[in-house]
Amino acid sequence: MLSKFDTQGKPFVFYDDHLDLVGQSDCFLLRKVWPRADRLYAQLLDPALGAPEQGPSDPHRIEQTFEEAMQRGREGRPGLFMQSRFPSDTWQSGKTAAPYFAFQGYDEVIEGFAPWLAQRSGARVHGHLFDWTEVQFAERVRCFNGGLSDAVSLRDYNPQAFLTNLIWNSRGEPQCFQIAPYDRQDLNDYMMWDPNAHISIITGAWALKLFRSDLPFRDARREAAWMQKVEDHFLGQLRRRGLPSRVRVTSLAEFVADPVGQLQDVLDQMTPVSQRRLAAPPPLVDLAGFGGFLQALKNAGMKPYLTGDFPLDTAGLGQPTTPAKPYLVT
Repeated sequence: MLSKFDTQGKPFVFYDDHLDLVGQSDCFLLRKVWPRADRLYAQLLDPALGAPEQGPSDPHRIEQTFEEAMQRGREGRPGLFMQSRFPSDTWQSGKTAAPYFAFQGYDEVIEGFAPWLAQRSGARVHGHLFDWTEVQFAERVRCFNGGLSDAVSLRDYNPQAFLTNLIWNSRGEPQCFQIAPYDRQDLNDYMMWDPNAHISIITGAWALKLFRSDLPFRDARREAAWMQKVEDHFLGQLRRRGLPSRVRVTSLAEFVADPVGQLQDVLDQMTPVSQRRLAAPPPLVDLAGFGGFLQALKNAGMKPYLTGDFPLDTAGLGQPTTPAKPYLVT
């Protein structure tokens, strides 16, 4: 008799798609068949159809199939959670369902980073999904795969579920999104302990956001000190040993010195077999006067050490997009 029970003592139920498996059993009796498994009933009970084609008996494969089913019932599928199986770090099989990529600082350095990366990698590239005031889905859609809403209140109710739903509902299409020190930091710890997370950071890139803003210098200095503190804390967490996530960190000065090599490494991480090598980087933001801005921060007592070493005159680095602004401390 072919009859199996799970760890809770409940019998396994056979459906139409188990016909091949049943055919590999030489059992005379089959227990617990779904009432609407018409194809299975027809093949096994209808004399006009004759006996189903029976392959060689393979008890080992049958036992392995049931063992895999019981394991899935205990642990679930990676990245899929439901009301009957509350997530638990002690036994669940995975935090998310597929690899994803988080970029910090890249959209500050590269003009049009999201569309450029989407074109080069074929991935879905979102904006800042964890911005304080909005959820920036790709193409600014209001509702993403699986009915995932861009409502900030729903996202903040359970940020981990928001991320896992995003990845689960988009299996087969790599997902990328932007993070920043000025976004919510709720998921930093969750991502760095996720084997599917690929985190790429350009340290100090937040200084470009302040440099290009219209904030008074006193306010920009205060924001710079706060952003550097937040980013430095995150970098300290990423230095822990044994993290399963894949982390790539480079300073702003190192990235600007070799943007082609840095971006090629990112693309190789996303698509291991690159069809084309980068011949030139995408347009970078204008860095004319940026060295003076960093020097002004130093003169005001705030040392932006995460940006790396920039010369006082950064003219010629990047492509001009906005006029340079003088930053003087009186």
